[in-house]
Amino acid sequence: MKNKSAKISTDQLFFSHTWNFLNVYLVKQVGRSQATAESYRDSLTIFKNYLVGELGKSISTFQFSDCTKECIYNFREYLLANGSQPSTVNVRVAAIRAYLNISVQSVALAISQISPCKTIKKEKPILSDDALAAILSAPPNTKFGVRDRAILILLYDTAVRISELLNIR
Repeated sequence: MKNKSAKISTDQLFFSHTWNFLNVYLVKQVGRSQATAESYRDSLTIFKNYLVGELGKSISTFQFSDCTKECIYNFREYLLANGSQPSTVNVRVAAIRAYLNISVQSVALAISQISPCKTIKKEKPILSDDALAAILSAPPNTKFGVRDRAILILLYDTAVRISELLNIR
């Protein structure tokens, strides 16, 4: 007779809920954009690469219970040591936290105690009036030029993503 306790249930595997999280929960249930889902996908992929490449873990055996507070702290330190900005590290950890909140509540509670990295707010450069005027005067005064100028104005005024702008009908 086989020992059933030695067998790992696929529900316990850390990456067993990834597809549903990214494609069903984020996009369909919560209504996040595809760009947000891709950002979360990138974060989970980087975490997977860290587990496999740095820790020598196998995703076919890595379980939710293996994803401890210490594991996430070490992942955070790994990202910082490899040149990631603190704000990027915070995004990566937040994605894992969101994934765990949906998948396993007990592990998520332990990881929710990890404080974010301190970030230095950089002043984002803005276009000078002359530069903005030059950009807006670049399209020719034709039917398509007027359309292009309207798109540029909409992009500048709303800070909408280009993918979101292209989906407007």
